[in-house]
Amino acid sequence: MVSQEKIRIPHVLNDQFYAQVVTKVSIFTLKKTHKQFLKATDSTLENPLPPCSGIFTLSMDLPCSHVILERHTNNQSLQLIDFHTHWRLQKESSTHVLSEPENSIQ
Repeated sequence: MVSQEKIRIPHVLNDQFYAQVVTKVSIFTLKKTHKQFLKATDSTLENPLPPCSGIFTLSMDLPCSHVILERHTNNQSLQLIDFHTHWRLQKESSTHVLSEPENSIQ
């Protein structure tokens, strides 16, 4: 079964800037990130972004408008590493293997 998150991608997110993450993080997450994108791209020399407080990234574990503006200005796209693992649709599996103690009771 294919997740609805991977099927129904809003048109506004169907952009090269989101290409690396669009089917890998939730639509909710991408919409929150897109609000930061709009904030970043609406800034001008006359009306720049305020200094970064770090609160958005700290509280949401998502890229803030400052990171987005830097990436967009440098023709870079968002990467999966920009999003905390709890926003990802497919969680990475653990590679830890538990072994039995050497002197286990039989």
